[in-house]
Amino acid sequence: MKNYLFLIHRVCLVLKGGFVAVYAIFAKRIGLIAILIIASTVMFLSIQAQDCYDIPTKPSYFLGKENLNSIFESLMVMKQDSSKSLNILHIGDSHIQGNYLTDKIRYNFYNDFGLGDKGLTFPFKLAKTNSPAEIKCFSYFRWENKKNTQFLYSEKMGISGRTLVNYYANTQFEVKIPPTFKDYYFDQLSVLYTPSNQYSKVTIKDSNSVILKKTSTDIETGFIVDHYSSPNLLNQFKMQFSNTNRSKYAPCALHGICLKNTRRGGINYHVTGVNGSQYRNWAASATLARQSSYLNPQLIIISLGTNDANDLLLTTVDFTNYMDHLVVSLKRANPKAKFILTTPPDSYFRRRYVNKDVDRIRQAIIQYAEKNKLACWDLYDVMGGAGSIKAWFDQGLAAQDLIHFSKTGYEIQGQLFYEAFIKHYKEYAADRLK
Repeated sequence: MKNYLFLIHRVCLVLKGGFVAVYAIFAKRIGLIAILIIASTVMFLSIQAQDCYDIPTKPSYFLGKENLNSIFESLMVMKQDSSKSLNILHIGDSHIQGNYLTDKIRYNFYNDFGLGDKGLTFPFKLAKTNSPAEIKCFSYFRWENKKNTQFLYSEKMGISGRTLVNYYANTQFEVKIPPTFKDYYFDQLSVLYTPSNQYSKVTIKDSNSVILKKTSTDIETGFIVDHYSSPNLLNQFKMQFSNTNRSKYAPCALHGICLKNTRRGGINYHVTGVNGSQYRNWAASATLARQSSYLNPQLIIISLGTNDANDLLLTTVDFTNYMDHLVVSLKRANPKAKFILTTPPDSYFRRRYVNKDVDRIRQAIIQYAEKNKLACWDLYDVMGGAGSIKAWFDQGLAAQDLIHFSKTGYEIQGQLFYEAFIKHYKEYAADRLK
Protein backbone atom coordinates (compact mmCIF):
# COMPACT_ATOMS: atom_id res chain seq x y z
CA MET A 1 0.00 0.00 0.00
CA LYS A 2 2.81 2.39 0.94
CA ASN A 3 4.59 1.76 -2.38
CA TYR A 4 1.32 2.45 -4.19
CA LEU A 5 0.91 5.76 -2.38
CA PHE A 6 4.52 6.64 -3.11
CA LEU A 7 3.87 6.06 -6.82
CA ILE A 8 0.80 8.33 -6.60
CA HIS A 9 2.97 11.00 -5.00
CA ARG A 10 5.57 10.81 -7.78
CA VAL A 11 2.80 11.12 -10.39
CA CYS A 12 1.43 14.13 -8.51
CA LEU A 13 4.81 15.81 -8.55
CA VAL A 14 5.11 15.28 -12.29
CA LEU A 15 1.61 16.66 -12.84
CA LYS A 16 2.35 19.66 -10.64
CA GLY A 17 5.54 20.41 -12.54
CA GLY A 18 3.80 20.14 -15.90
CA PHE A 19 0.67 22.06 -14.98
CA VAL A 20 1.70 25.31 -16.67
CA ALA A 21 2.40 23.53 -19.94
CA VAL A 22 -0.90 21.67 -19.74
CA TYR A 23 -2.73 24.93 -19.16
CA ALA A 24 -1.10 26.57 -22.17
CA ILE A 25 -2.16 23.72 -24.46
CA PHE A 26 -5.67 22.99 -23.24
CA ALA A 27 -6.97 26.21 -21.67
CA LYS A 28 -8.88 27.22 -24.79
CA ARG A 29 -10.52 23.82 -25.13
CA ILE A 30 -11.66 22.93 -21.65
CA GLY A 31 -11.70 26.31 -19.95
CA LEU A 32 -10.06 27.92 -16.95
CA ILE A 33 -12.48 26.42 -14.40
CA ALA A 34 -11.67 22.87 -15.47
CA ILE A 35 -7.95 23.60 -15.30
CA LEU A 36 -8.32 24.97 -11.78
CA ILE A 37 -10.25 21.85 -10.75
CA ILE A 38 -7.47 19.65 -12.11
CA ALA A 39 -4.81 21.74 -10.34
CA SER A 40 -6.67 21.59 -7.03
CA THR A 41 -7.07 17.82 -7.34
CA VAL A 42 -3.37 17.36 -8.10
CA MET A 43 -2.35 19.51 -5.14
CA PHE A 44 -4.75 17.63 -2.86
CA LEU A 45 -3.43 14.23 -3.92
CA SER A 46 0.14 15.41 -3.46
CA ILE A 47 -0.55 16.65 0.06
CA GLN A 48 -2.41 13.45 0.97
CA ALA A 49 0.50 11.35 -0.29
CA GLN A 50 3.15 13.12 1.79
CA ASP A 51 2.86 10.47 4.50
CA CYS A 52 3.77 7.70 2.06
CA TYR A 53 7.54 8.22 2.34
CA ASP A 54 9.20 5.12 3.75
CA ILE A 55 11.42 6.92 6.28
CA PRO A 56 12.00 5.80 9.88
CA THR A 57 10.59 8.90 11.59
CA LYS A 58 9.43 8.84 15.20
CA PRO A 59 6.72 10.91 16.90
CA SER A 60 8.01 14.48 17.14
CA TYR A 61 8.44 15.95 20.61
CA PHE A 62 10.24 18.60 22.65
CA LEU A 63 12.48 17.89 25.62
CA GLY A 64 11.93 20.44 28.38
CA LYS A 65 8.64 21.64 26.91
CA GLU A 66 7.75 23.26 30.27
CA ASN A 67 10.45 25.85 29.57
CA LEU A 68 8.23 27.23 26.79
CA ASN A 69 5.18 27.91 28.98
CA SER A 70 5.57 31.69 28.77
CA ILE A 71 5.63 31.42 24.95
CA PHE A 72 2.49 29.28 24.99
CA GLU A 73 0.86 31.86 27.26
CA SER A 74 1.71 34.67 24.83
CA LEU A 75 0.24 32.66 21.96
CA MET A 76 -2.99 32.18 23.90
CA VAL A 77 -3.22 35.96 24.30
CA MET A 78 -2.63 36.39 20.56
CA LYS A 79 -5.57 34.09 19.86
CA GLN A 80 -7.76 36.61 21.67
CA ASP A 81 -6.10 39.80 20.44
CA SER A 82 -4.88 39.88 16.82
CA SER A 83 -2.96 43.12 17.40
CA LYS A 84 -0.43 41.29 19.59
CA SER A 85 2.89 40.05 18.19
CA LEU A 86 5.48 37.41 18.98
CA ASN A 87 9.05 37.76 17.72
CA ILE A 88 11.02 34.62 16.89
CA LEU A 89 14.71 34.54 15.92
CA HIS A 90 16.02 31.37 14.25
CA ILE A 91 19.83 31.05 13.94
CA GLY A 92 21.51 28.29 11.96
CA ASP A 93 23.75 26.96 9.21
CA SER A 94 23.07 25.90 5.61
CA HIS A 95 20.01 23.91 6.71
CA ILE A 96 18.53 27.25 7.79
CA GLN A 97 19.96 29.63 5.18
CA GLY A 98 18.20 27.65 2.45
CA ASN A 99 14.92 28.78 4.06
CA TYR A 100 12.86 25.69 3.13
CA LEU A 101 12.70 24.31 6.67
CA THR A 102 12.01 27.68 8.25
CA ASP A 103 9.43 28.62 5.61
CA LYS A 104 7.41 25.56 6.57
CA ILE A 105 7.56 26.52 10.25
CA ARG A 106 6.81 30.17 9.48
CA TYR A 107 3.68 29.49 7.44
CA ASN A 108 2.36 27.08 10.04
CA PHE A 109 2.76 29.79 12.66
CA TYR A 110 1.11 32.31 10.34
CA ASN A 111 -1.88 30.06 9.73
CA ASP A 112 -2.48 29.49 13.43
CA PHE A 113 -1.51 32.84 14.97
CA GLY A 114 -1.48 35.47 12.24
CA LEU A 115 0.92 36.84 9.65
CA GLY A 116 3.49 39.28 10.99
CA ASP A 117 6.46 40.95 9.28
CA LYS A 118 9.05 39.73 6.83
CA GLY A 119 11.53 40.79 9.49
CA LEU A 120 15.28 40.32 9.15
CA THR A 121 16.66 40.04 5.63
CA PHE A 122 19.87 40.55 3.66
CA PRO A 123 20.82 41.14 -0.01
CA PHE A 124 22.07 37.59 -0.40
CA LYS A 125 22.34 37.74 -4.18
CA LEU A 126 24.91 40.54 -3.96
CA ALA A 127 26.85 38.32 -1.56
CA LYS A 128 26.76 35.58 -4.23
CA THR A 129 24.93 33.05 -2.08
CA ASN A 130 21.50 31.41 -2.01
CA SER A 131 18.61 33.76 -1.31
CA PRO A 132 14.95 33.33 -0.28
CA ALA A 133 12.47 33.65 -3.16
CA GLU A 134 10.70 36.65 -1.61
CA ILE A 135 13.78 38.92 -1.78
CA LYS A 136 15.11 40.11 -5.12
CA CYS A 137 18.26 42.28 -5.25
CA PHE A 138 19.99 44.19 -8.00
CA SER A 139 23.05 46.43 -8.26
CA TYR A 140 25.40 47.73 -10.93
CA PHE A 141 28.22 47.90 -8.43
CA ARG A 142 30.70 45.43 -7.00
CA TRP A 143 30.38 44.41 -3.36
CA GLU A 144 32.64 42.62 -0.93
CA ASN A 145 31.07 39.82 1.10
CA LYS A 146 32.49 38.58 4.42
CA LYS A 147 30.97 35.91 6.65
CA ASN A 148 31.51 34.48 10.09
CA THR A 149 33.05 31.24 8.82
CA GLN A 150 36.10 33.28 7.80
CA PHE A 151 37.92 33.31 11.12
CA LEU A 152 39.66 36.64 10.49
CA TYR A 153 36.23 38.31 10.28
CA SER A 154 34.10 36.29 12.74
CA GLU A 155 34.33 38.92 15.48
CA LYS A 156 33.07 41.66 13.16
CA MET A 157 30.02 39.79 11.93
CA GLY A 158 26.60 40.71 13.34
CA ILE A 159 23.01 39.51 13.21
CA SER A 160 23.19 38.09 9.66
CA GLY A 161 26.50 36.33 10.24
CA ARG A 162 27.87 38.21 7.22
CA THR A 163 28.50 41.74 5.96
CA LEU A 164 28.30 43.47 2.61
CA VAL A 165 30.83 46.26 2.00
CA ASN A 166 30.78 48.79 -0.84
CA TYR A 167 33.95 49.08 -2.93
CA TYR A 168 33.29 52.58 -4.20
CA ALA A 169 32.48 55.92 -2.60
CA ASN A 170 28.95 56.18 -3.96
CA THR A 171 27.08 52.93 -4.57
CA GLN A 172 23.57 51.60 -4.26
CA PHE A 173 21.49 48.48 -4.58
CA GLU A 174 17.78 47.79 -4.95
CA VAL A 175 15.64 45.32 -3.04
CA LYS A 176 12.23 44.22 -4.28
CA ILE A 177 9.53 41.91 -2.93
CA PRO A 178 7.61 40.32 -5.85
CA PRO A 179 3.79 40.72 -5.96
CA THR A 180 3.40 37.02 -5.17
CA PHE A 181 4.76 37.84 -1.70
CA LYS A 182 2.66 40.95 -1.07
CA ASP A 183 2.05 39.82 2.51
CA TYR A 184 5.63 40.91 3.18
CA TYR A 185 5.13 44.54 2.10
CA PHE A 186 6.29 46.98 4.76
CA ASP A 187 5.98 50.55 6.02
CA GLN A 188 9.02 50.63 8.31
CA LEU A 189 12.56 49.42 7.91
CA SER A 190 15.68 49.42 10.04
CA VAL A 191 19.24 49.25 8.71
CA LEU A 192 22.05 47.82 10.82
CA TYR A 193 25.51 48.80 9.61
CA THR A 194 29.03 49.78 10.65
CA PRO A 195 30.43 53.02 9.18
CA SER A 196 34.16 53.29 8.63
CA ASN A 197 34.29 56.94 9.75
CA GLN A 198 32.22 60.08 10.19
CA TYR A 199 31.91 60.58 6.43
CA SER A 200 29.85 57.41 5.86
CA LYS A 201 26.21 57.95 4.98
CA VAL A 202 23.24 55.70 4.21
CA THR A 203 20.15 56.92 2.31
CA ILE A 204 16.94 54.97 1.67
CA LYS A 205 14.64 55.79 -1.27
CA ASP A 206 11.35 54.30 -2.41
CA SER A 207 10.63 53.11 -5.96
CA ASN A 208 9.99 56.72 -7.04
CA SER A 209 13.38 57.82 -5.63
CA VAL A 210 11.66 59.69 -2.79
CA ILE A 211 13.91 59.68 0.28
CA LEU A 212 12.27 57.91 3.20
CA LYS A 213 11.95 59.73 6.48
CA LYS A 214 14.53 58.73 9.05
CA THR A 215 12.66 58.53 12.36
CA SER A 216 15.60 57.78 14.67
CA THR A 217 19.18 56.56 14.91
CA ASP A 218 20.71 54.33 17.59
CA ILE A 219 24.48 54.57 17.93
CA GLU A 220 26.05 51.48 19.51
CA THR A 221 29.64 50.43 20.02
CA GLY A 222 30.61 48.88 16.70
CA PHE A 223 27.44 49.59 14.73
CA ILE A 224 24.56 51.98 14.00
CA VAL A 225 20.84 51.31 13.54
CA ASP A 226 18.87 53.76 11.39
CA HIS A 227 15.06 53.56 11.43
CA TYR A 228 12.89 54.72 8.50
CA SER A 229 9.16 54.95 7.91
CA SER A 230 6.72 55.47 5.05
CA PRO A 231 3.04 56.50 5.04
CA ASN A 232 2.43 53.77 2.47
CA LEU A 233 3.10 50.06 2.24
CA LEU A 234 6.20 49.48 0.12
CA ASN A 235 7.43 46.49 -1.81
CA GLN A 236 10.84 47.85 -2.80
CA PHE A 237 13.53 50.34 -1.87
CA LYS A 238 16.95 51.61 -2.91
CA MET A 239 19.80 51.77 -0.42
CA GLN A 240 22.60 54.20 -1.20
CA PHE A 241 26.02 54.29 0.45
CA SER A 242 27.84 57.59 0.08
CA ASN A 243 30.13 59.96 1.93
CA THR A 244 30.02 63.64 2.78
CA ASN A 245 33.68 64.16 1.93
CA ARG A 246 34.51 63.18 -1.64
CA SER A 247 38.22 63.17 -0.93
CA LYS A 248 37.87 60.31 1.55
CA TYR A 249 36.69 56.77 0.82
CA ALA A 250 34.13 55.86 3.49
CA PRO A 251 32.81 52.30 3.07
CA CYS A 252 29.96 50.91 5.15
CA ALA A 253 29.56 47.32 6.31
CA LEU A 254 25.90 46.28 6.09
CA HIS A 255 24.83 43.77 8.77
CA GLY A 256 21.15 43.40 7.97
CA ILE A 257 17.81 44.99 7.14
CA CYS A 258 14.61 44.54 9.11
CA LEU A 259 11.29 45.03 7.28
CA LYS A 260 8.21 45.74 9.39
CA ASN A 261 4.48 46.17 8.77
CA THR A 262 3.12 48.26 11.68
CA ARG A 263 -0.51 47.78 10.60
CA ARG A 264 -0.95 44.31 12.05
CA GLY A 265 0.20 41.93 14.75
CA GLY A 266 1.10 38.27 14.33
CA ILE A 267 4.22 36.12 14.24
CA ASN A 268 7.41 37.91 13.23
CA TYR A 269 9.77 35.10 12.21
CA HIS A 270 13.36 36.31 11.75
CA VAL A 271 15.77 33.87 10.10
CA THR A 272 19.57 34.11 9.91
CA GLY A 273 21.78 31.32 8.61
CA VAL A 274 25.29 30.99 7.18
CA ASN A 275 26.41 28.03 5.08
CA GLY A 276 29.15 26.06 6.82
CA SER A 277 28.83 27.82 10.17
CA GLN A 278 29.43 26.32 13.61
CA TYR A 279 28.59 27.43 17.13
CA ARG A 280 32.02 29.00 17.53
CA ASN A 281 31.56 31.20 14.44
CA TRP A 282 28.41 32.78 15.90
CA ALA A 283 29.83 32.89 19.43
CA ALA A 284 32.86 34.88 18.21
CA SER A 285 30.76 37.88 17.17
CA ALA A 286 31.17 41.01 19.26
CA THR A 287 27.87 42.49 18.07
CA LEU A 288 25.48 39.59 17.28
CA ALA A 289 23.78 39.56 20.68
CA ARG A 290 23.37 43.34 20.89
CA GLN A 291 22.02 43.52 17.35
CA SER A 292 19.57 40.71 18.13
CA SER A 293 17.99 42.89 20.83
CA TYR A 294 16.68 45.21 18.09
CA LEU A 295 14.48 42.32 16.95
CA ASN A 296 13.18 41.92 20.52
CA PRO A 297 12.94 38.11 20.26
CA GLN A 298 10.75 36.34 22.80
CA LEU A 299 11.80 32.97 21.37
CA ILE A 300 15.26 32.13 20.02
CA ILE A 301 15.79 28.88 18.10
CA ILE A 302 19.34 27.68 17.43
CA SER A 303 19.88 24.99 14.78
CA LEU A 304 23.61 24.29 14.59
CA GLY A 305 25.83 21.24 14.98
CA THR A 306 26.18 19.66 11.54
CA ASN A 307 29.45 21.42 10.77
CA ASP A 308 30.64 21.02 14.36
CA ALA A 309 30.24 17.26 13.89
CA ASN A 310 32.51 17.45 10.82
CA ASP A 311 35.26 19.31 12.70
CA LEU A 312 37.66 16.48 13.55
CA LEU A 313 39.60 18.61 16.05
CA LEU A 314 36.58 19.81 18.03
CA THR A 315 36.27 18.25 21.48
CA THR A 316 32.97 17.93 23.33
CA VAL A 317 34.25 20.29 26.03
CA ASP A 318 35.17 22.98 23.51
CA PHE A 319 31.88 22.53 21.67
CA THR A 320 29.90 22.97 24.89
CA ASN A 321 31.90 26.08 25.75
CA TYR A 322 31.14 27.64 22.36
CA MET A 323 27.46 26.76 22.75
CA ASP A 324 27.39 28.26 26.23
CA HIS A 325 29.10 31.45 25.08
CA LEU A 326 26.52 31.99 22.34
CA VAL A 327 23.50 31.21 24.51
CA VAL A 328 24.71 33.30 27.46
CA SER A 329 25.45 36.32 25.24
CA LEU A 330 21.98 36.11 23.66
CA LYS A 331 20.39 35.73 27.10
CA ARG A 332 22.23 38.76 28.38
CA ALA A 333 20.96 40.86 25.48
CA ASN A 334 17.45 39.37 25.60
CA PRO A 335 16.82 38.47 29.27
CA LYS A 336 13.15 37.53 28.76
CA ALA A 337 13.71 35.30 25.73
CA LYS A 338 13.12 31.55 25.82
CA PHE A 339 15.27 29.13 23.84
CA ILE A 340 14.86 26.02 21.71
CA LEU A 341 18.04 24.15 20.76
CA THR A 342 17.69 21.64 17.95
CA THR A 343 19.99 18.69 17.41
CA PRO A 344 21.61 18.25 13.98
CA PRO A 345 20.17 15.73 11.52
CA ASP A 346 21.92 12.44 10.84
CA SER A 347 24.61 12.61 8.17
CA TYR A 348 27.42 10.64 6.58
CA PHE A 349 31.15 11.39 6.52
CA ARG A 350 32.47 11.63 2.96
CA ARG A 351 29.30 9.86 1.78
CA ARG A 352 30.68 6.50 2.94
CA TYR A 353 30.39 6.23 6.70
CA VAL A 354 27.77 7.18 9.26
CA ASN A 355 29.17 10.24 11.05
CA LYS A 356 29.21 9.05 14.66
CA ASP A 357 30.23 12.53 15.84
CA VAL A 358 26.71 13.75 15.04
CA ASP A 359 25.39 11.71 17.96
CA ARG A 360 28.20 13.02 20.17
CA ILE A 361 27.26 16.62 19.35
CA ARG A 362 23.59 15.76 19.75
CA GLN A 363 24.17 14.37 23.26
CA ALA A 364 26.10 17.51 24.23
CA ILE A 365 23.22 19.74 23.06
CA ILE A 366 20.61 17.69 24.95
CA GLN A 367 22.68 17.69 28.14
CA TYR A 368 23.32 21.43 27.92
CA ALA A 369 19.63 22.17 27.32
CA GLU A 370 18.57 20.02 30.27
CA LYS A 371 21.19 21.56 32.59
CA ASN A 372 20.23 25.13 31.63
CA LYS A 373 16.46 24.59 31.50
CA LEU A 374 16.11 25.13 27.76
CA ALA A 375 13.72 23.37 25.41
CA CYS A 376 15.26 20.99 22.87
CA TRP A 377 13.92 19.43 19.68
CA ASP A 378 15.81 16.23 18.91
CA LEU A 379 15.72 16.15 15.12
CA TYR A 380 18.40 13.44 15.04
CA ASP A 381 16.13 11.04 16.94
CA VAL A 382 12.89 12.14 15.26
CA MET A 383 14.27 11.52 11.75
CA GLY A 384 15.34 7.99 12.69
CA GLY A 385 18.78 8.18 14.32
CA ALA A 386 22.11 6.87 13.06
CA GLY A 387 22.12 6.01 9.36
CA SER A 388 18.58 7.24 8.79
CA ILE A 389 19.58 9.84 6.21
CA LYS A 390 20.23 6.97 3.80
CA ALA A 391 16.52 6.10 3.92
CA TRP A 392 15.68 9.78 3.33
CA PHE A 393 18.04 9.78 0.34
CA ASP A 394 16.46 6.63 -1.08
CA GLN A 395 13.10 8.43 -1.02
CA GLY A 396 14.49 11.52 -2.79
CA LEU A 397 14.46 13.60 0.40
CA ALA A 398 18.22 14.03 0.92
CA ALA A 399 21.06 15.29 -1.27
CA GLN A 400 23.82 13.10 -2.69
CA ASP A 401 26.30 14.40 -0.11
CA LEU A 402 24.19 12.68 2.58
CA ILE A 403 24.39 15.85 4.66
CA HIS A 404 21.83 18.19 3.14
CA PHE A 405 18.22 17.58 2.10
CA SER A 406 15.89 18.28 -0.79
CA LYS A 407 13.28 21.01 -0.59
CA THR A 408 10.65 18.45 0.34
CA GLY A 409 12.98 16.87 2.89
CA TYR A 410 13.45 20.20 4.65
CA GLU A 411 9.72 20.88 4.50
CA ILE A 412 9.02 17.56 6.21
CA GLN A 413 11.48 18.51 8.96
CA GLY A 414 9.80 21.89 9.36
CA GLN A 415 6.43 20.17 9.60
CA LEU A 416 7.73 17.72 12.21
CA PHE A 417 9.08 20.62 14.28
CA TYR A 418 5.80 22.48 14.17
CA GLU A 419 3.72 19.40 14.90
CA ALA A 420 5.66 18.94 18.14
CA PHE A 421 5.41 22.63 19.02
CA ILE A 422 1.68 22.96 18.38
CA LYS A 423 0.98 19.68 20.18
CA HIS A 424 2.65 20.97 23.35
CA TYR A 425 0.93 24.36 22.95
CA LYS A 426 -2.49 22.70 22.76
CA GLU A 427 -1.70 20.59 25.81
CA TYR A 428 -0.74 23.72 27.74
CA ALA A 429 -3.82 25.63 26.56
CA ALA A 430 -6.12 22.75 27.51
CA ASP A 431 -4.63 22.61 31.02
CA ARG A 432 -4.95 26.39 31.42
CA LEU A 433 -8.62 26.33 30.44
CA LYS A 434 -9.60 23.58 32.88
